[in-house]
Amino acid sequence: MFGSRYVWVLLGMYDDQWWLTESQDIGCTTGQLAEAVAGYWSVNSLSTITAGQRSVSGMTSVDFLRAYGDLHTNVPLSSFARLAYDSVWTVAMTLRATQQQQQHVINDSGATFDNFRYQTDSGRELRNTFLDVMGNLEFMGISGPVSFDGPDRRCISVLEQHQDGQQVPIAFYFPENKSLSFNCVGCKGVIWKDGKIPHDKFTIVPLLMTLDYDAFIIVSSISVAGMALAVFSLGFNLHNRKLKYVCPCVIQK
Repeated sequence: MFGSRYVWVLLGMYDDQWWLTESQDIGCTTGQLAEAVAGYWSVNSLSTITAGQRSVSGMTSVDFLRAYGDLHTNVPLSSFARLAYDSVWTVAMTLRATQQQQQHVINDSGATFDNFRYQTDSGRELRNTFLDVMGNLEFMGISGPVSFDGPDRRCISVLEQHQDGQQVPIAFYFPENKSLSFNCVGCKGVIWKDGKIPHDKFTIVPLLMTLDYDAFIIVSSISVAGMALAVFSLGFNLHNRKLKYVCPCVIQK
């Protein structure tokens, strides 16, 4: 089930060139898999800020990659590295905002960030405060804009297509205004196999078929001549209907 009639939509969390991984459980060669994945679509979360943008830490995406490379020389960049970095910033900003807003609660209850327990009343109250504060957080992270809808992070979704052996962005979906943009920065155009958009059902296309002009004239002329001959034959028979044909053998007798 692959080719110009099919489009696969997969999750966007797979490693680069995942189809080249050798496995005894797969009955296809890497060449066949490479042909099958050509043009497939994936949906992923925006994992990096665009060029020139700076995160709340003041770092750009290039700065982050350079710092990561200095710490992990021979370790490839994980797809979760930017998310983990922004998670640490989320925790830090939540703690700071909670301490600033709820300092009187902490002093009155005797709970501090060093000794509170979630099982106690003061700990449960502080936990709810953490959730409220985190729900109102909005900042620019290395992985893109960071904000939350309850326990879930609001994030820009990226639609990608497999082109020339790699995933390239095609469109961005912005949850704030529920809009899908194909004119995003860094996005490329969609490439369809054989240049045709695949359909999920048969399409009926009406076609206007006409006769060749010369053939129409010839056939029409023959038809008119045939009708004229038929009319002439009918008139001839009506005019001579009283005439009787006499057989020569009867005359001789």
